[in-house]
This record gives sequence, C-alpha cells and structure tokens, in this order.
Amino acid sequence: MRFLNFFGFASKFFFARSPRGVAAALLLTFLTFGLASPRTYAVTEPLTIDAPAVVLLDNATGEIFYADNEFTRSDPASLVKLMTAILAAEAVERGATSYDAPVTASDTFMHDVTWDATSIGIVTGETLPLEELLYATLVASASEASNVIAEHLAGTTELFVELMNAKAEQLGCVDTQFANSHGLPNSKQYSSAYDMALISREFLSHSTLARIANTVKHTVPETNKHKERTFTTTNYLLRETHTRYYYKYAVGLKTGSTGAAGFCLASSAERNGIHVVGVILGAKAVETEEKDVFEIQSFIEMKKLFNWFFDNYEYRTLLNPTELIQSIKVNQASGTDSVVIRPESGLGSILPKDTEIEDITRRITVFSEAEGAAALSAPIERGQLLGEISLEYNGKIFGPVPLIANTDVERSETAYFFAQAKAALNQTWIKLTIVFAVVLIGLYAWFSIRRASIRAKRRKARKAVDLESVRWNGSDGE
Repeated sequence: MRFLNFFGFASKFFFARSPRGVAAALLLTFLTFGLASPRTYAVTEPLTIDAPAVVLLDNATGEIFYADNEFTRSDPASLVKLMTAILAAEAVERGATSYDAPVTASDTFMHDVTWDATSIGIVTGETLPLEELLYATLVASASEASNVIAEHLAGTTELFVELMNAKAEQLGCVDTQFANSHGLPNSKQYSSAYDMALISREFLSHSTLARIANTVKHTVPETNKHKERTFTTTNYLLRETHTRYYYKYAVGLKTGSTGAAGFCLASSAERNGIHVVGVILGAKAVETEEKDVFEIQSFIEMKKLFNWFFDNYEYRTLLNPTELIQSIKVNQASGTDSVVIRPESGLGSILPKDTEIEDITRRITVFSEAEGAAALSAPIERGQLLGEISLEYNGKIFGPVPLIANTDVERSETAYFFAQAKAALNQTWIKLTIVFAVVLIGLYAWFSIRRASIRAKRRKARKAVDLESVRWNGSDGE
C-alpha cells in the first residue's frame, strides 16, 4: 500500500471502511498470531504489550528487558531499509563512496517497486546526493530511493541483497533473510524482532544514520529533474503534533507497514543516561470512537514499553574505583603489614529500581590467599593486580573486575634478609649440608677428644715409668 503519510490510510489497509470489516480483520490478525506469554525481568510492575512480537534491550550491552516471541520469523516490511542504510554508511566509512556523492537513477531502479509503494517520485536519470537518498529512505520511507542506493553500491539490487544477508549473518542474525532493499512484500523475506533489534543497534552506531533517522522534516534540494521536495517522518513518536503518539525521549528509527506485515516499528529511547532499543512487529490498527480514525498500536505499545522501562529501571553503580574493598597481609613490608585493595575500574548495570543492596552478593578472590598460593611479599606497586571481585544479582553475574593495590608498599631489607635466610635454611640440600657438617664436626670432635685422651694416658704412663725409674735409682745409691 502507498503510505506517504504512513498511517493516514489505515482504513484502506484493513480492506474495509466499515466497522465490521475492520473488526473482522482484527480478529483474523489475533487468531493468526495467537496468545503469548511475555517475559519481563525482575520487575514487580507487570507489563503486557499488544503485539505479536516484541523485544526491548539495552543498546550498549544487548541485555534484554522485555521479550515476547522475539525469535518468531515474520515480515519486517520497511524495517528492511535499516540494513540498506547500514551498508551505505559502511561504504562511506571505507571510502568506497561519500555522502555527497552524486547518484543517478538508472533505467532499472524501479524493477521490483510496485506502483502503490511509498515514494518521493524519483525518476530515471535523476541525480541526487547519497545523503539525500538516505533521507528519502529513512524519513519518507521511499522504496525507490532504496533501490537507487542498492544499485549505486553493488551494481544490481540482486548483488546488494547478497551483501545485506552477509551483513545480517555477521551481526548474528539467525532468523533473517532479505530478498530486496526496501521491504515490499516478498515470500522469501523474513526477520524477527530480536534480529531487527541487532540491526537497529548496528544502525545507531553510525552517527550520520542516527541523525537522519531522527529527523522530523526534511527538504530535498532541487535536482536536475525535480524542484525541491519536503517530506515529514513516518515515525509519529518523533512528531510533537501527534500528541497521541509523541514520545519526547524517542530517537529514530524506522517504521514499516504492509497488508501482510501489519504495523512494524523499530525505535529507541534515551533517558537518564540509558539508551534502549525496541522493536515491535505485526501490530494492529484499532478503530477509535471517532469515525474512520484508527489508533496505530505499534506507536501506542512502543510508548507504553518505553514508559514501563524507565519507570521501573535505573542505572546503578555497583562498584566504584575509589572504594576500598579490604586489607590483605603483606610479608617483609616496611612500616606496615598489609595493603588495601580496590577495584581497577567502576562497574554498573541497569537494575530494577526496587533492588536492595543486600540483594547483591559479592565474591572476592585474593590470589595470595588461595589454596597453595605463595604468600604476598613486599615490595608492592600501586596498581599491582592482587585479586578480583564478582557480583551476583538474581542469577546474573557482573564482572569479574580486577582488584589492585591502592598504595605502594616498600620492602624491609632486614625482614627480607631474615626471610631469605629462613627460606634458604628450609631448602633440603642446605639441611643435608648442615647435617653432614654437624656430623663431620661431631666426628672431628670425637676423634680429637679420643686422640687427646689417648695422648693423656700415654703421658700419664710415661710419667709413671719415670717415677719408678727415679725410685729405683735412689735405693741403689744407699
């Protein structure tokens, strides 16, 4: 269907303008996708999102906070254009093209674009800068602009689709297959809410794409075939004039809708230093009390999803690099017998606001205190790795974070000398040498004493003989 204003023709989208026709279509959609059990994560406030497939995750880490049928394959409609834009940004970054490069629409660029597809009216031979084509693709959701980009980058749309699928695989997408550059219906094309969230995270990593996708209104300058054209984003979360849908913290990304796909939306929101990505696939249009006015649930439910998250979650600092964890014993130290350890870096995470500090378990490992480890001895340098710390909350492990010495610890040379001497004395060969030396000394002493004793006896014996000789000589003289 052609959606220049994206959802202005919601009644046509559901095949009938009568309430019965709409009700029948909504019932069919409900029965097709069925009921599901959404998963939320450690938050007391429950949430149910009215959409067949949804996921909400942290843009920085990929941690999932809400998910329902996130791996179910379905038609992503114009969310496909996110991948087209990613490949364009990568081509610019590697120098293969530039954002201001002139790109001319070929004779074949409309080959798979239907007459009722969303368009800004590009014609054969028209030349536009690549960046203007990206504005047309991402802001106005112009399908023909996607094909012009595809041919510019790969020569043909078929080769470009191969690049799209290769990139999806590189990003870890296992439930995605692209068949064109724009997202118009194709039986071979599918994705999942989770895969589209991965693609959205990659998209947001390119600052130019994030800026373009967050644009509310844009004017394409006059070209060789057209006067200037102005269009407004199809993403009503960004449009303040649509108070029913507007969400002031929203950042980009892309809408999509076809009769087969329903209403799809990839969006992100940034608040209080937290940036989350949400994807909704297959949402409905619900008739309101106003005649022929429909409420687009992809916007309503995404806004609800964001509000729920920011109402219930916050970023919590779990470790501060200045925090003194504990003191550990240090041998041979001068002026002290210990050193204090602290985290090498800070650690934080997004946690439920009602999380209590006592709910977080700390596990500290000091390397020198491990079984069989050598005792810690001075000198210690400030910043020296001495251990690690991990934290656990609700089954989730944070860390480990290295624990380092907070200060230098100098060595006591006296203590070091005695420690070395003691260590030396504890060595087996030294002990055997000492024993051998003691034995030798003992034997030497025994032999010395024995020899002295013998000599003494001999001297005594000689002295006795001498006395007898004196006595004998004396009696002979009388």
